[in-house]
Amino acid sequence: TIRVMGSSRFCKEWREILPIICPAPPLSPTVESGRFSVVLFVPDWAYFVNHDATVSLIQAIAKLPNIQLTAKQNTRGTGALTLEILPSATERDTNLAIVGDDYHSVSLIEQADCVINFASSIAIDAIASGKVVINPRYLTANSTIFDNSGAVVDTFDESETIKHIE
Repeated sequence: TIRVMGSSRFCKEWREILPIICPAPPLSPTVESGRFSVVLFVPDWAYFVNHDATVSLIQAIAKLPNIQLTAKQNTRGTGALTLEILPSATERDTNLAIVGDDYHSVSLIEQADCVINFASSIAIDAIASGKVVINPRYLTANSTIFDNSGAVVDTFDESETIKHIE
């Protein structure tokens, strides 16, 4: 018998089953093994998110050598990324993969070395999986339960966020 109080999404038993029912597809055919894998969860742009600073951070990370950045678009379709939004992200930028609903968040977390999240409870899954979670607080005007929690690395500008990835 399993008894869950609160969201079953975060219980240990569910986290053990989820990778079985949502297996992780490879991130991208261009991903080179040995690269440090960063997954950034793109938030809903309407949630007081600094769009330009978020795009700037994605572009900066995508330029780092030996980094594989996966930008997971918002599941509800409200955090879309296109090559028009990311003008420096061209087909030759093999260290940036923009993924959508075909990639389950928990599968991406499983493949990641580091998770960047600042406007979603998906960070709970990353923390429960033992991943380093960066909370770039400067990208949103919202306060979250993760701010000053000690469970994540709070950053306050782009250079500090990049420093924690490098």
